[in-house]
Amino acid sequence: MKSDLSKPMFERNFDEKHYKALTRLVKNYENNASGLFDEDSLEQIIDFYEDNNELEKALNAADDAINQHPFSSVFMVKKAQIFFDLKQFDQALDLLDKALVLDSHDIQIYLLQSDIQVWLGHFQKAVDTILDAIEVIDEREELPDLYLELADIYEEWEKYDKVFEALTATLHHDPENDEALNRLWFCVELSECFNESITFHKAFIDENPYSYLGWFNLAHAYVGIGAHEEAIDAFEFVMAINENYEYAYKDCADVLMLTGNYNKAIEYYSEALKRSKPYKELYIKLGECFEIKEDYQKARFYYRKASNIDPYFDSAYNKLAHTYLLEGRPQIAIPLFEKSCELLPNSAIYLTDLAEAYKEAEAFEQADKYFEKALIAEEQVSEEIWIKWAMSKIAAGDFSDALAIIEDGESRFSDTPEELNVAKFVALYINGKKLAAFALIEDLLESNKMTISMAIALYPPLLDDVRVIDLLEEYDVEL
Repeated sequence: MKSDLSKPMFERNFDEKHYKALTRLVKNYENNASGLFDEDSLEQIIDFYEDNNELEKALNAADDAINQHPFSSVFMVKKAQIFFDLKQFDQALDLLDKALVLDSHDIQIYLLQSDIQVWLGHFQKAVDTILDAIEVIDEREELPDLYLELADIYEEWEKYDKVFEALTATLHHDPENDEALNRLWFCVELSECFNESITFHKAFIDENPYSYLGWFNLAHAYVGIGAHEEAIDAFEFVMAINENYEYAYKDCADVLMLTGNYNKAIEYYSEALKRSKPYKELYIKLGECFEIKEDYQKARFYYRKASNIDPYFDSAYNKLAHTYLLEGRPQIAIPLFEKSCELLPNSAIYLTDLAEAYKEAEAFEQADKYFEKALIAEEQVSEEIWIKWAMSKIAAGDFSDALAIIEDGESRFSDTPEELNVAKFVALYINGKKLAAFALIEDLLESNKMTISMAIALYPPLLDDVRVIDLLEEYDVEL
């Protein structure tokens, strides 16, 4: 049967002239199957069939090639690759063993053997195969490819400390290997070998001072150990070496946010935007900076930009709503919170936020409705929803309900969380059960003197009580 000579599904970047020549070659092969073809032509024919997913024809062509060139390991490797694609692993491995006899220095044999062993879940065999290749290979410039393969195996095996070793070995033989440098910081994040990364990259940078990726990895390693100032310095070296590397600006801005330097963070997020296509997460980061600075109008500007890029971005609507809530405008916040809940219906966080907005708008029945939904939606029992709902009841003047809600929440924990106990003190106090309330707070103060200030934050009128003032003085608590 004639082959379909339409363009292959997985084209090997052939230009039109090359493709036409290839189709003529394949037609000639199919019309003269018994004819002799040189090795290069046969390789192209096999590749053509593989690209078109005509694997049986590729196998036949590989057999012809092996018959015509019985001492070429190349065609045995190609046939083994086809067997691998067909998941005929034993046949593939047998062929590769034969290919090794013909050429024990062919790196492709070892790479394909290791790929098959990884597919079979035989990770140690795959590792041993690559280590064997490293020992026998003549062309030292092929070592980086072998160490990268070793990194792939260890990554599949989830041995991230070994991935780190393989990638650093790659860079020992090829310091400009961007693939190894790009993968290193992610590997370090997974293995948490931050100190080892700092040691390696400092030495690496001493030898390669203009490697912006080396500085970038060093910065991330510093972030991993909480050395934020050192990380910022390293990120700024990246910017100095490669001023168009957007990730340095964005990641440096993330660290600046952690240190509270929001103005500088805004500057670097803005620089990142200049160097990349606008994306929603970057707009969110800018909005968060302005929100923290209490510039809610500018925060909304960036949150809206995020929602314009992705109209289904639930977080953008939630954050927009928060800015209005922080300004004391719950009526504007409510429909935005509702939008985020519509987009992510079972989010306990969003449902709680919506309930809080209704509470601020003094629509307490609606608040109750969404607090209940939040409790149903939450995956892990947390005291925050119980506390907020109780405080909503207190704001509504339903003091006995507030205490009942807290006690209901309390029954769900093996050890009552401190914040829930503080809320219980407030509820007991407001319900007129002051003896029990002060017995509870005094017990809490023995382990954490700040519980009294936490209680006052929940219910500021406590400061009108002389006994509360006495407790502040007794435990030397400053508000």
